Amino acid sequence: MKPFKTVEPVEGHPIHHLEYSLSGDSLLVLTSSLQPKIFSREGIELAEFQRGDVYIRDMRNTKGHVAEVTSGNWHPQNRETFITGSADSTVRIWDVNSKWSHKNVLIVRGKGTGQQQRTKITACGYSPDGKWIGATALDGTIHIWGTNGPMTRPSASVDGHVRQTETSGITFSQNGNFLVTRGGDETVKCISSLIKQG
Repeated sequence: MKPFKTVEPVEGHPIHHLEYSLSGDSLLVLTSSLQPKIFSREGIELAEFQRGDVYIRDMRNTKGHVAEVTSGNWHPQNRETFITGSADSTVRIWDVNSKWSHKNVLIVRGKGTGQQQRTKITACGYSPDGKWIGATALDGTIHIWGTNGPMTRPSASVDGHVRQTETSGITFSQNGNFLVTRGGDETVKCISSLIKQG
């Protein structure tokens, strides 16, 4: 049980998330840098995705993240799609065959007035059927988008955890009708009706 290869994806950046693709032939690697990476199962870098332009204020008009990537998830049924969440208040949907720009961007409006109401996305994920995307934010909110719509705004949002605590996990039930979040406020929130309402 010795490693056959050691990789440092981005020098000086801690790794926030690792996940094998649906087919198991590639590995999504998310560090505190701005750019998601994909490696082969042998540890060879296959792709580095676009970083955003920090001088563009509208997050829809920049091709990638402009702050550290915090979380991500492969699509549960489409091996060529994954999402990433960032401290720039966005969840971005990526196609593995197009590393120069995201496919879509989901923007979370944080509470307050600073920096266009941005809030750090702390966790994000797909439901098992791929019909929903969920994300948690540093302002304590939980957001859900239906993937069959335009996704210009969340289908539903709730105040879930204490503000300025790190909600570090979001998981959907197998039928997609329930979700739980793991908060930095020492609580787990179980939500049953949010998706039905959305």
